[in-house]
Amino acid sequence: MLKKKLLILTLLATFALVPVIRPASAGVEWWRWVSPVYEGHDDYLDANVVAYSGGSTAKILINIYNHLGVDAQWQVMVHMSWATSNVSSDEVDIEAGKYYAFELSIPIPATTTASNLYPHSYKIFYEYNYGSTINDVLAYSASNFAVYDADQAQIVDLRRELNAYPFYSPLMSKPKELFVKAGLEESIASLMYEKGDFASSKTHYQNALNYTSTAVSVDVEKTGSFEDSLLGVMDSLKNQMSLLGYGALMFGIGFMLIGIGVIIYAIRKPRPPAMS
Repeated sequence: MLKKKLLILTLLATFALVPVIRPASAGVEWWRWVSPVYEGHDDYLDANVVAYSGGSTAKILINIYNHLGVDAQWQVMVHMSWATSNVSSDEVDIEAGKYYAFELSIPIPATTTASNLYPHSYKIFYEYNYGSTINDVLAYSASNFAVYDADQAQIVDLRRELNAYPFYSPLMSKPKELFVKAGLEESIASLMYEKGDFASSKTHYQNALNYTSTAVSVDVEKTGSFEDSLLGVMDSLKNQMSLLGYGALMFGIGFMLIGIGVIIYAIRKPRPPAMS
């Protein structure tokens, strides 16, 4: 009985290690927003978003898999929450078991139409048509689309520039002071952004970038001057040590010769005659 239990447990463990092979999912395989202004957590909206600037054009790739077993015509549509109609692709013939990536361009209105103060939703549909069969399918919906105004878009760029600078502790006092000021400005900028005061946030981020850039420039300049001075002192000491080394060597040789002379003199010194 124990052997049977061990055999069963062994088989279960073996099957658990075998990877599950999943068939390709029907319709939309994947979708991707192309080159958004920002993609990640937005501290004001307190959500992970995909953001584009108001007045720009967003692009989305939608990859379709024909799972029908027959050739068919396919079309994809995207509906944005502020829009009154869908953005649709052309119809494309896709062979059975094949893929096709659709690219749609979606006009983004100004923030007066699509507010930057809350996220927007969107839906992805696809339609396939073969013979007399036509089907419309809702593939995906989300509410994480953000429209940024000009200040928010510039803030994204300023943050990227700030993050491009390496974090380190300079040796000199002046760049240290500038880095402290930069950190303070960045903290204020972050706080202003969370409150939705994007204009003030942009100003403080710009101040932080200016302080950081100046700090690095001053540190490089002063550190370079310090290193040059230090190298000069070291070269001077090296020359002095070289001179001192030769002098000490000659001094030692002189004392050694004197010592040898004294020994030789002591050996050869005439002895006084013995007294009778």
